[in-house]
Amino acid sequence: MEGATLTFEEAQEIYFDTMEKAKLAYKFKLGQPLIESKELPRLPLHMRDLHQYYKLDSSTAGNSGFEVVIKADSVFHHLDEMLHHVEYEDLFQLYQRRDMGTQLMMLWSLRTAELCKTAKIKDFAFLDPCLVNELNITGKGYADVNDLFKRVKCSIAGFLEKGQTEILLTYNCSFHFVFVTIDFDFTRIEVWDSKQRSLDYVNDLVNLLNRVKAELDKEKKSHTPFVVASSSMQCLDQPEGSNECGLYAMWAMLRHIGIKMEEGNQDRKTHGHNKLTEQEIRGFQEEIANFILEHVVSVEGKYSIA
Repeated sequence: MEGATLTFEEAQEIYFDTMEKAKLAYKFKLGQPLIESKELPRLPLHMRDLHQYYKLDSSTAGNSGFEVVIKADSVFHHLDEMLHHVEYEDLFQLYQRRDMGTQLMMLWSLRTAELCKTAKIKDFAFLDPCLVNELNITGKGYADVNDLFKRVKCSIAGFLEKGQTEILLTYNCSFHFVFVTIDFDFTRIEVWDSKQRSLDYVNDLVNLLNRVKAELDKEKKSHTPFVVASSSMQCLDQPEGSNECGLYAMWAMLRHIGIKMEEGNQDRKTHGHNKLTEQEIRGFQEEIANFILEHVVSVEGKYSIA
């Protein structure tokens, strides 16, 4: 209509819709920038340094990604040493803020575990999202279902022996990440979902965990299955049509631990946020980039193959 003006909200919606379409038009090609060249100077320090590492490693060495070595009796308490290969296309997804894979969520879990260690918080344990996800549990992924059960049982038994009775997981189900807490003290599973979907989406996970718990409860000669509920923690609203569920699950994990650390326990709504801010999202990207540089690709890194 001639002479009509847009509200701020309408203008913002048009802007972000245009930005999203522009991002989707940019395709990954090994050796090429992970973002458009004009955006490179705007990257914060660690994202810029990681991008430089990627360029050298992919162009000079011809590598398609990097390795993450996780010792058996380490964060995820695997049966044996695990070697994860993280494709550079996964980094592309991180830089583009698109659908993030389980490899990036695995790195976030390792990074959060290091945060807990530094803060001397020993209550929490972490399951490997590359192993424990809907595809593997339902037999559609790379893991054998029986072997998966054995590995999850081994991990949880190891956690409980250490007194780690609250287990955290960023769980991928129906191509969407949710944050799950598994509390053995209170026999309770809580699910934080940025889309606030039905708890039916985690039934396969709950069934697996109840099987594991029943096996571990045999010595007690009594078994109490988990109660499943939606998390009482404030749920941020993932923008409709966005594919940033991984970032929202990252926030939920950090928020949950932050409350235990007596940080960030003020309700977000009191300072006007019902979704992640651009600053928060960039902060998560920067944290992962720093973790990869310091702990994974560095020859002295704790999870380095070197």
